[in-house]
Amino acid sequence: MDYIAKTHPSYKFVLYLHIFLLSLGTIVMKESPLFFILSGTFVVFLFLSLFFRFHLTIKNDIIKYKICLFSFPIYKKDIPSSMIVRINFVRRGWRIKTAIIKQKSKFPLRLMLFQPQSFYTDLLAYCERNHVEYTRSRDYLLLIKLDK
Repeated sequence: MDYIAKTHPSYKFVLYLHIFLLSLGTIVMKESPLFFILSGTFVVFLFLSLFFRFHLTIKNDIIKYKICLFSFPIYKKDIPSSMIVRINFVRRGWRIKTAIIKQKSKFPLRLMLFQPQSFYTDLLAYCERNHVEYTRSRDYLLLIKLDK
C-alpha cells in the first residue's frame, strides 16, 4: 500500500520567523552582503522544504521510500527486510506516532506523519510477516490506547 507524508507544519513557523529576522537584520546590518547571501539561501531552502512530499510503499518484503520536490523524485531507497535490524515505534511530541527503521550499516530512517493512519498497523504487520524485530515504547502504547 502507498502512504504519503507532507513536510511538518512547524517549518512554516520557522520560515516566517526567519523572514522576520531577515527583515530585522536589514535594519541592523545594512551593508553586509554575506548576511544576505546566507540568510537568503536559508530562506529559499525553507521555502522549498514546504513542497517536499514523502512517499512510502510497503510491498511483500521491501519498503520503498521516495522523497519528491513538487512531483520530481530527488531521493529513492529500497529497503529489503534482510537489511532491517529493528523497527522502533515511539512517540514524538504529544500526539505524533513515529517509526524508526534501523538498518545494517546505514543511517536510521524516521517515518512520521504518514497518511492514512493505518500506516503504523500495516508496518507492524510487515514486521510480523517478515520476522523483523520491533519494539514499541510505553508512550507509543499509550497513544494507541488514546486513539481507540
